[in-house]
Amino acid sequence: MPNENNQARARKSGDLPIPAITDDAAERKRVLNVLAQRRYRKRRKERLQRLQAQVENQVAGRAGTDAAAAAAAAGGGGGGLNNGHLNGQDLSLLSVPVNGRDNDPFASPHGQPPSDLGRFFDFQPDSTGADLDQDLSSQLQLSESSTFTFPDDHILEIPSLRLLNAAVQVALRLNVAHLLWDIDAVSPFYRGAHTSSSSLSSLSSMSSSPSSALLSSDLDLNIDVSLPIHLHPTRTQLLLPHHPILDILPWPSTRDKLIQIFNLPTPVRPQSAQDPFGLFRLVYDMEDEGGEGVRVTGADVFDPGSWEIGQVVFQRWWWAFEAHLVQRWDCVRRARGESALAMRAGAGAAPDTDASTG
Repeated sequence: MPNENNQARARKSGDLPIPAITDDAAERKRVLNVLAQRRYRKRRKERLQRLQAQVENQVAGRAGTDAAAAAAAAGGGGGGLNNGHLNGQDLSLLSVPVNGRDNDPFASPHGQPPSDLGRFFDFQPDSTGADLDQDLSSQLQLSESSTFTFPDDHILEIPSLRLLNAAVQVALRLNVAHLLWDIDAVSPFYRGAHTSSSSLSSLSSMSSSPSSALLSSDLDLNIDVSLPIHLHPTRTQLLLPHHPILDILPWPSTRDKLIQIFNLPTPVRPQSAQDPFGLFRLVYDMEDEGGEGVRVTGADVFDPGSWEIGQVVFQRWWWAFEAHLVQRWDCVRRARGESALAMRAGAGAAPDTDASTG
């Protein structure tokens, strides 16, 4: 109870401390929202006070002009009528309501008659007042839009945009960015029958692991020599045709498994890869809007530790990821308070089959 009372007093007094970035995300978001709203209300109040002061100054100037005109008319001895017409001084004495108000603070302070007296007596507002009214409205709108700030940029996240940014950066380093959007493209790493016998002998002398990556010096590859070793093409990437979208994945073993599976006859593939548009289904799953596709969370997109998969990709493509990767991602998910990756009913089924039975 004392703790709650202290927090309540702190909120009433406005002395609300900002939680650290490592504190509870929900509480931090709530506190920053409260502070942002207070800052917004304070700035709006100050802005309204300044605008009110401008209006009061204009009203005071109008009153002074009217008083001077009244004194001049009184000194004229009733000479306000001139051949049946009103002169300029008498017009300043008329109290004509504008927009239903007797004293319009936005009326012209000059006290000069309008060029069209018929329009004046039809009680139409003068252009000066309308322009000032619109100007005040536009200033208020500008004030509201300029004082708004996002409560916490650490909470706002668009996984698909982060993934796209990372994929493009990696593709540029691999020199395949110009091929990503070509449906019929084949990775430039694929050599197939064009691979020389000396290159094949160097391949056979390497480790039998399917995920062994090749250095750019092993073959004549047009890639950045400073590229991390895990992004160098594997033997599978060199010997089997595949779409360049698979080259950007940061896990060599996953690239190999996907390329090998998509080169198998359709009936013997896993069910999720039997779809004629299986590769596109994989890309759609990777771009899941809920963040359960492929997520890039680290600052360095070339670090494989910055990449992780979510439940949507794991549900259909679990066979492409090694156990140690799944265990690492489970630890990361638990640290965020999310459930571990798990096989659920219908796992591995083709998307169309899921939709028809759902």
